[in-house]
Amino acid sequence: INSGIDITIDKDLSPLNNLKLTLTYSAAQAAGLNESEFLIARYEPSRAVWIPYLSSPNPTANQVTAFIDHLSLFQIMQAAPANASVLSSLKVFPNPVYLSRGQTMKFSNLPANTGIKIYTFKGELVRNLTANASGIAEWNGRNSSGQLVASEVYLTLIKSSGGSKVVKVMVER
Repeated sequence: INSGIDITIDKDLSPLNNLKLTLTYSAAQAAGLNESEFLIARYEPSRAVWIPYLSSPNPTANQVTAFIDHLSLFQIMQAAPANASVLSSLKVFPNPVYLSRGQTMKFSNLPANTGIKIYTFKGELVRNLTANASGIAEWNGRNSSGQLVASEVYLTLIKSSGGSKVVKVMVER
């Protein structure tokens, strides 16, 4: 919404733990926009893309909060979920995800409330996720019991009302 913040200390340093970032906006900046679809995104200069974070918009307080794993340029953006019949624009990143670096895997450009099931190659269910209203889901590399998963390739079954898709993802501990 045409405003942001640059948080940097040193290019080669990243926080050891996720940091809570809350950005505030004015009513004038949000005029005509759906504030429930607001999220925080960071700019990735090497790829010239904005990377969305799983965010919690609070329209009453004119704030958006996200847990960030990287220091960079951030801004509030409006992200509308993908069309319910489209999974072709799905993005999964980072892939592979490095849990020892504090990374989490993000699934974006999904229809709202899309279900994501993560399986081992043996077919064991590891975790169930659901995309939020903005079409984003985040996996912290933990199974349903809260334990970190092993370093390996996993299969994700992504289902929306318009179809399903299987995507391979890699976890490195």
